[in-house]
Amino acid sequence: LKRQRVVFDASNYSMVRRNQLRDLVERIQLSIAFCNVIADEAVIAERLKQRMGNERDVEDKSDADWKVYQWMLAAAEPIQGKFLTLDTSNMAADVAAQKLLTYWQQIEAGAQGNNYLQSASG
Repeated sequence: LKRQRVVFDASNYSMVRRNQLRDLVERIQLSIAFCNVIADEAVIAERLKQRMGNERDVEDKSDADWKVYQWMLAAAEPIQGKFLTLDTSNMAADVAAQKLLTYWQQIEAGAQGNNYLQSASG
């Protein structure tokens, strides 16, 4: 069994879904870390506008628009426990990715010797 890092996106906005992930991770004795990615609403609106327009990445399969964002924002339940928050309002994607990788590595290092670790301070 090869260990790999897996990212679950904003569709895991409910506590029930995140708890299902925690339960799975506990059963297979791996680490789990949560990251809450945020940005100013004006930045999000512009990114969604670009996404839905001519600048759309051909590999982007999402059809989420401003209406979906608003719905998910209202439906999102707070993350329980410790987690990393990344404000990407003025952060390049590669910088955010590096910060997330560093966080995961900290979680994994802290999990050595533990069967289960929810997350570490962000």
